[in-house]
Amino acid sequence: MSLFSYFRPKDIPSALPTAQHRFDLNLVREVAQHGSGNFTVSPLGVLAALSLAMNGAGGTTHQEFGNVLFGSLGDASGAVAAVAAWLRQLLTKDARESAELTLATSLWANQHFTLAPAFIEQAHALYEAEAGTLDFTTAEAASTINNWVREHTQGRIPTMVEAQALMNAPPAVLLLNAVYFRAKWDSPFYEGNTRPGPFRLADGRQQEAQLMHQVSAHFGYLAGQGWQAVSLPYFGYPSRFAMLVFVPHAPSGLPAFLTALNATTWAQWLPSFSERDELEVDLTLPRFRVEWEADLVPVLDAMGLRAAFARGADFAPMGFRAEDGGGFVSAVLHKTFLEVDEEGTEAAAATAVLMMAGGAPPTPKRRVEVKVDSPFFYAIVDQQDGAVVFAGTVNELVSDGARP
Repeated sequence: MSLFSYFRPKDIPSALPTAQHRFDLNLVREVAQHGSGNFTVSPLGVLAALSLAMNGAGGTTHQEFGNVLFGSLGDASGAVAAVAAWLRQLLTKDARESAELTLATSLWANQHFTLAPAFIEQAHALYEAEAGTLDFTTAEAASTINNWVREHTQGRIPTMVEAQALMNAPPAVLLLNAVYFRAKWDSPFYEGNTRPGPFRLADGRQQEAQLMHQVSAHFGYLAGQGWQAVSLPYFGYPSRFAMLVFVPHAPSGLPAFLTALNATTWAQWLPSFSERDELEVDLTLPRFRVEWEADLVPVLDAMGLRAAFARGADFAPMGFRAEDGGGFVSAVLHKTFLEVDEEGTEAAAATAVLMMAGGAPPTPKRRVEVKVDSPFFYAIVDQQDGAVVFAGTVNELVSDGARP
């Protein structure tokens, strides 16, 4: 069942869950199509980061954000506020809920750029975002960003940005969020039942894996065209969270399954998992760990978000002025970690949206030191025509109160 079904505040439009699922699943499909091998992506983290960027966009750039994130929902600005309200509900832990879910947000501007006060206020109101200033031309800036991410992902993502890359192309603004999740299974696996066994690959090869095993009536079950699925709830009462695992019958069947994965089928599948205690599920599941990173710009471009990546995009509400060339998103960095074992799941994600000024990056000002601590000449001039109004020299200073 959708998280929205449990925790939809009254001010969240009924169409928002479908819009959110549409974005989530489009993102998953596009990431899968843009690469091969394992990946883990946090649609929640990406949606929160892009919603924040959308709040700082105007005109057609804002409209395009709305189309990609929320589809035909209508009032995209209202949708952003509704998503923020949903996140606050989701992140409010019930005293009986053992799962840990946190999301932290921060805004960083370089020393030559001033974020619009209204944008900062809105980011704080919606996401409790912190705001700070950094000199991105120094190695200390990368350390600050990485330390922030490390702290808010419990050390699972130790490095978000490389110092040299940040110094070579210093952004005007960096929008950052981090998601952390940790929960134990409602029905843990007994470690003594874990055995080595084959994991079949799409190309026909096999690799040895550590396969966990249990028979339980506490799992949900669903079967579809060419696939089976199981729902593994996490401990808590009531448990808000579960891991859904969909496995095609054929090792090469995953691409076809992903093609069928969309908001419509998702809405059909979620409530269709069999109720617990209706049947027992004999489950074999590998221990696995995935660490993944990518720049999501090509993925988001394929999803229809293009104006934000073009020089001169409208980010006036964030503080980028049209007369200075506007601003644009130069990168959407996304790093994730996920580990599944007999006890449960730990996962972390961090998303960094790097914003550049539309024109050439400001050249760092050269600093010179001037000490007026010896005889000097002065002139008071009319700067329009250079006329000298007063001029003179000072060879020595007269103490206060003394008049020569």
